[in-house]
Amino acid sequence: DGVYSFSLSAWDDNGNQTETEGYPLVIDKRQPEISLTEIPPLQKIFSPNDDGNKDTLTIEQSGTREEIWRGKILNSAGRSVYEVSFRDAQPSTIEWDGTDAGGTTVPDGSYRYLITSRDRAGNEIEAGIQNIIVDTQPTPLTISINSAFFSPNGDGIQDQILFELGIPNRTAVTDWSLDLLGPSSEVVWARGGSDLPPERIIFEGRSDSGSVLPEGRYRGRISARYRNGNAPEESSPEFLLDITPPAAEVAAEPLIFSPDGDGNRDTLTIVQDSSLEREWLGRIENDRGRTVREYRWIDQPENRLEWSGTSSEGEILPDGDYRYILSATDEAGNSTSVSSRSFRISTGETVVALFSDSDAFSPNGDGVKDTILLKPQVRVVEGVESYEIAILNQRGEEVKLFSGSGALSPDYRWDGIGDDGRRLEGGLYSAEIRVVDRNGTPA
Repeated sequence: DGVYSFSLSAWDDNGNQTETEGYPLVIDKRQPEISLTEIPPLQKIFSPNDDGNKDTLTIEQSGTREEIWRGKILNSAGRSVYEVSFRDAQPSTIEWDGTDAGGTTVPDGSYRYLITSRDRAGNEIEAGIQNIIVDTQPTPLTISINSAFFSPNGDGIQDQILFELGIPNRTAVTDWSLDLLGPSSEVVWARGGSDLPPERIIFEGRSDSGSVLPEGRYRGRISARYRNGNAPEESSPEFLLDITPPAAEVAAEPLIFSPDGDGNRDTLTIVQDSSLEREWLGRIENDRGRTVREYRWIDQPENRLEWSGTSSEGEILPDGDYRYILSATDEAGNSTSVSSRSFRISTGETVVALFSDSDAFSPNGDGVKDTILLKPQVRVVEGVESYEIAILNQRGEEVKLFSGSGALSPDYRWDGIGDDGRRLEGGLYSAEIRVVDRNGTPA
């Protein structure tokens, strides 16, 4: 190979001679050379959608210096949509942004790259890359939860949160991750991989180390990377981890009452206090566990509830033992149920009352109101089995007791001396009578 020249000379019979100038002639048997770097199949798929992920395709190539190299991107019909050339140069790396000669993004589909060169001696070569995929289809993600509250306390009620992952084209996903974000948006639990993403994932309220996470608000975040480079991300609504049950206290008094309309212990007073919850249920049960009266409240129950011994239908209930139960289940599934002491409806013939001749006295030995007179009133058919008249101080402590069996005296005089023989301090006191008839019924 090389550059040669030729000339033509001629002469006649008389010896006249002429010779032309030398004309150049190139002998070139060398083929142009081109080398294309192999592109892995997944990297041939790209999405020129300006999302910052795989928006371009890089074609790395090198070759010999030639008068001209022509590179083309051809669609599936063989029509050129993009061209590049290298004149009197070696071919170099190009980056295709998925647009045609007019700057318009080409349609989704399969393309191929072809580079060719033909020198003046007729030596030519071509090389190419097949199966270039332009894929700008949207790849949306959705993530939903089955509840806004849960309580991973092992009671079998709302112990888990179910994440539903909406990934329309799962087979196009190259890798994915589900992160659980804590109150400060820190990742406290994660799942993911390069396998086929599942449709749903169960979260049991524990960190990756196995410990129950602190109470608070959390949310899930799903992210995925597709073969075309799309990397969408989406977060779930917040949900509350709550393992604290509702709090409540109840008390009922008196323990025996007679809703007979006589003005004496006709109602039962229920005192209750609780935390704020979605709903509270109060119910009164008889001694067989059957609910005879129900109450419902939003947020908190009434602090003080008066019950006149009637059912939910307004019927007067029979004598017997009852109890009051207050219960609630919060939105996370935590439950609480508290019960009062048993109380009794007694409207039988045994009726007792206790009166005093004064509401104040001064047992100081000066002869003026040194005693107080307690007058019991008892109506009983079968007779009295036992009785007690107790004097109570302001703290409810018994300081003096008159007791016995059989008929009661018309009155009992108290001089301010306690059972221990000492004079009691001045203050507020009360008297209480307790009678048990021969049927065993207390009043």
